[in-house]
This record gives sequence, structure tokens and C-alpha cells, in this order.
Amino acid sequence: MKPISCRLVFAALLGVSVLPAWCAPLEAYARLPQFDKVTLSPDGKSLAYVAPKDKQFEVIVHPLGSDKNTVAIDVGAQPVHELTWLGNGALAITGTDAPDYDPARRFEHGATWIYDFHAHELQPLRAWLGSELAANVLTAPPQVRVVQGRTSVYLQTWMKTPSERSWFSDVPLSKGFLPAVFRVDPERGRADLLQLGPGAANLQDVLLDSAGEPVAESSFADDSTSWSLEVRHDGRWRKPQLADAALGPGSIVGFAAEDGWALVRMPDQSVQRFSLQDGTWGKPVASGHETGALLTDPLTRRLVGGESFEPARRYTFYQADAQAAWDKVVQAFPGEDVELLSWSDDRRRMVVRVSGEKSGAVYALADLDADRVSVIGAYYAGIGPADVAPVEPIAYAAADGLSIPGYLTLPKGTQPANLPLVVLPHEGPAGRDLPGFNWLAQALASRGYAVLQPNFRGSAGLGGKFLTAGYDQWGRKMQSDLADGVRYLVDKGVADAGRVCIVGAGYGGYAALTGAEQEGGPYRCAAAFGAISDLVDLLAAHQPGNSWRVWRSRPATGPDSYEFRRMTPFIGASSPGDALVSSLSPARHADQAGVPLLLIDTRDDSVVPSDQSRRMAESLQRAGKPFELVELPGDDHWLAQGETRTRVLNALIRFLEKNDGPKQGEMIETRREGRPSVARIEAPFSASETPPDTARSSS
Repeated sequence: MKPISCRLVFAALLGVSVLPAWCAPLEAYARLPQFDKVTLSPDGKSLAYVAPKDKQFEVIVHPLGSDKNTVAIDVGAQPVHELTWLGNGALAITGTDAPDYDPARRFEHGATWIYDFHAHELQPLRAWLGSELAANVLTAPPQVRVVQGRTSVYLQTWMKTPSERSWFSDVPLSKGFLPAVFRVDPERGRADLLQLGPGAANLQDVLLDSAGEPVAESSFADDSTSWSLEVRHDGRWRKPQLADAALGPGSIVGFAAEDGWALVRMPDQSVQRFSLQDGTWGKPVASGHETGALLTDPLTRRLVGGESFEPARRYTFYQADAQAAWDKVVQAFPGEDVELLSWSDDRRRMVVRVSGEKSGAVYALADLDADRVSVIGAYYAGIGPADVAPVEPIAYAAADGLSIPGYLTLPKGTQPANLPLVVLPHEGPAGRDLPGFNWLAQALASRGYAVLQPNFRGSAGLGGKFLTAGYDQWGRKMQSDLADGVRYLVDKGVADAGRVCIVGAGYGGYAALTGAEQEGGPYRCAAAFGAISDLVDLLAAHQPGNSWRVWRSRPATGPDSYEFRRMTPFIGASSPGDALVSSLSPARHADQAGVPLLLIDTRDDSVVPSDQSRRMAESLQRAGKPFELVELPGDDHWLAQGETRTRVLNALIRFLEKNDGPKQGEMIETRREGRPSVARIEAPFSASETPPDTARSSS
């Protein structure tokens, strides 16, 4: 069989021959984005983004409509997770420090660096704060307030206590440090500690008023089953309002549109008002907002709108002029997914991410004053509109009648009939898939596969009832929801029942392994990377003295830890020794595997222990079952390096072609030469085709 490639388009009914539509080489989909984490400065005058460079990363800051030099900040080989403007004079760069690769105690931890545009210097957070006792990572989004014309930046981190100098000792992380909030004056270079309220020992987040004073706090003790809200009124902190945290803690979002109320996103993803006078609960915010982000004013944190999926992505603004302005942005990309990423303080400039068959997958800058939307550039070099397959929201009924939403990506230029199908369940399990460009789904579609991304029961962002419908259903109805999606597409004639494979990572990888062991299941093959295979071992790792990952935002050791509690409601077991846990562990039932398996082991994975893949491989080998094992040293769970993404994608396509590929005669070869290149920067840089010369700063 020839290598899987782009599908040939025919127009038999018109009586004419149609030339094949060339698709991008597979490696183009596996590349790291040439623009990532694109964000706009508060004054709307500069763009910042992450770009790969020689197996490392740079943060690029480019002034818009200016002849000033672009700044390129070398940040090393570790991936950048977030860029956050701290006013207009500084940029916070949050990523990971180099992981500790000791197999017995593997972890990675966050790190925040600050680039100060006044000093033209990159320095660790603690140096910018002027405190050796401060941790080098932000633990909550920064808040900026302008008081009497001066800008203050409020940063939340941890402070070591003088008696505990070691961050990576065997003591629980709740000992030896306290949360802290600093008020920073960027112009004066001064940082002061804020006085916090009664929940400071377990502070999760804090809400500041227009003068920068704390008015509400949320706290969460990891060894507790409740979290609390405290409010400050008339100079006094009120008695905490307790809430059940069986689903994990909630978080303070900001101020409600009405005076006297603030908002909290509850553990079930609903949004509730609470009184800033006594902490009592008010009426919930419109239910549509529980599925997406809440939009707050950058300076005041007052609610101005929200995001929902009905079923397409939609933004609702409370002010008519704001809604009209957003509608004009969306109208520039009819029928495509438009995601709001960043906006200026006055909300007159916005950065959006667009994906669809007309635009491809691009970032764009909307300038409402100029009445113009300009394309910044494509996500990936070499991926243009012709290379982006259509994505449509779907919903189907599970066996018990529950409606399961999801997304279906179809090969471009083909009739959706009798296609080979890849089921691509998300991680989590309490995660979710969203519309827009997904590099793996698009790569598979470019090679002739339909791709189903189901938001099975237990997925987050679809309401508390849908989330808790996954309780006690790990490996049961959460699994059958996937098979019901296959049957739905087969019944509609979209998918070929004899050519269905399941592919996933993390929990999605677990679902792939479990699907391979289901007798009479719909799958012809299964591929899993960074997959959970042995729940007994995984849950035991969260018991005291056996933590395989000792650094996280909160400690996760012990049966009462949040990490342990987060998983066990879905599993339905109270301890790793429960017989149910063993029955739901694919590595302990490898003899039941009925289809070929591809295992991809990311050896430096700090999310799922890498020995989970090896346990599965050893069990399959003992059982004499067919499998392939690909080991990837030097990358993380998220495949942050382009080389390893390419290796994974090539291995996956070869595996699918061997076991589940499109029929011979349905493919053509990929043209790899002569494709037009994608400009590094397009519209905003009008002076030249590429940014001006750069002034570099190295870490």
C-alpha cells in the first residue's frame, strides 16, 4: 500500500476531471507554532509572542506601527506556558525550569521571569520583587490597578519562611512557605508585601478593589474537603463562607456587573455571585457562561461579557457598542472559529485566533478605531487554507440517552461516506475538546481520516450535572460514550465500521488501551501515548511516602489530597486496594487485548509516570499480544518539541496505515516541493515583509 497522503477529489457528476488538491507534508503539522501565546500590551501598541528558534524558544516583542527595534528575548529550551503584561513596562514569562529526571522523584516546576523594558533586562521573579525568600513563580494571574495616575502591579507567589530554605525537601509543601501578594511600582522599582486576611495560610486567590485593597479571598487547604471565601467589609474580614470541594476548589473571577457583588466559578463550572458585605450567595450568572471564559475589564476586573458554545464558539457582551464591535470582527471571518485571546485596556484593539477553510489557521489583529482587521500570520509555517480541514460540532445520544457533544473533523474535498475513522478522546478525564485548529486532528484528516473528538460524560465545562455523570463511570459509561459515537457515525454512513482506530494521551490513552481490550468493541487498532495503564500503581503513588511527583501547585500526597480525590470519584473506589481498581487497569488484563497496539512512552513525562507505558508493554509481551513501543527521551507529556511531535506523528501514521488505513486508490502522493512559503509576519509590519532588526537579551 502506498504511503497515506492527501485524498483525490473527483467530480464525476460534472463530467470533468479535477486535479488533486495538494496537502502539506506531514511534518508541517508536527512543527511547533511559529507564533504562540500571542498577547497585546495594555496600551495596544505592542505584540508579544513565543517563537521557536534552533530547538529553543524566543519571546518576541514588536511595537506596532513603529520604527523601534523589536526585542527578542532568549528563554532557553524549556517551553513557555504563558506571557502576561505587567502594565506596559514589563512582561512576565512563565514556563518550566529544567525537570529533575531522577526516576524515583520526577517532577518539573514552574518558573517566572520578568523582562523589564525600562532596564532592558531579564531577571527572575524574586529578583524583580527584591526578595530572596520569594518563590520564582506566579501562583495567580497578575492584577494591575491605576491609582492617582500611577500603575501598580499585584503579583501572587509564595514566600519561604526563614526556618525552611529548601523547596524540594520531603516535608509537605504546606510547611515551610506561605502565600504572599506583592504590590510593585514598576517605575520606582519598589515592591511591598500586602497584608492579607484570615485565609492567608492557604490563600488561593485574592480580589482587589480599584484602589488595590483586598476585598475578598479564596483559600483551600489541600488536606480538607472544603474551601472558603472571606470578604472584607468596613475594615473587617467576615466569617468564611464554606463550600464543598469534592470536585476541587472554586476560584474568584472578578466583580459582577452589579455593585456589591463578586463572582466565583464553582467547582462544577457554574458561576455564582457572592455578597461583598457578608459573603452570602446570590443568584447564579447566566448558565451559558459555564461552558467558556468570563470576560472582565482588564483594569477593574468587572464582568463585561462571556464565552459560550451553542454549539459554535460565541461571545456575548453586556454593552451594545461592545457587542457591535465584536460582531464586526467576527463578520471579517464568516463561518470560521474566532477566539478572543487578548485586548488592550480600552478594548479598541484585540488579538484573535481564527481557524477555518477560508483563512486556514491564523492570528489576526483587530483595530476598531481604524475599522480594520489584519492577519498577523499563520500558526504553523507551511499550513495554509488549503491544508485546514473543516471541523463541525456534533451531538449524539449515548446508550442511556445522554446527549454527548463533540467535534468531527473531515478530510478536505471528500464526500463524508465510509471513511476510516480515528476516535480521539481528550485528556483529563475532566478536560474537554473545543472548536478550532487541533494539530493532531488536522494531520490525521489530511491523510484521509475522519476524526471524532467526543466530550464524553465527566468532561468539564459542560455543567455540573454532565461532569458528575462521569462519577463511578471511569472505564464504563465514559468508555461506552466513545463507542456510541462510532456507531452514530457508522449509522450515518460517515464512517466505515471495519476501519476504526482509537488514539489518545493521558486519560485518552487509557481509553485507547481499554478500548483495545473490549470484546466485540468497534476498534481495529489502538494507539496510546503518555497513557495511564495501571490504576493500582498510579493511585498508590499518591499515598504518603510514594509520591512520584513532589512539585505541583499544591501537595498531592495522601488519600485525602486533592489529586487523589480528583480521580477517585470517577473511578468509584476509596483505595488503590479496591478490587474495582484492578479490574479497570488495562495493564492487568493485557491478555484480553484483541487488536494491535502502539505505545508511545515519553520518558521525561511529569504528568503520567513513564513506567505506565512500560508496564503495559511488559504485560502485552507476557500475554503474547501484538504491540509496538516507541520511546521518546528528552520531551514532556505535552510533546513540546517539534522533533518528537514529528516522530510521534510519523509512527502513528505508519501504524494506522498498516492497521486502519484508507483503501488503496483513495490516496495520492504528497507534493513536498514547490509549496509557497508562509510569511513570518504579514499585515501589521508594513515597513517590510519581516520584523526589523532585533535587540537581543539573553537569559
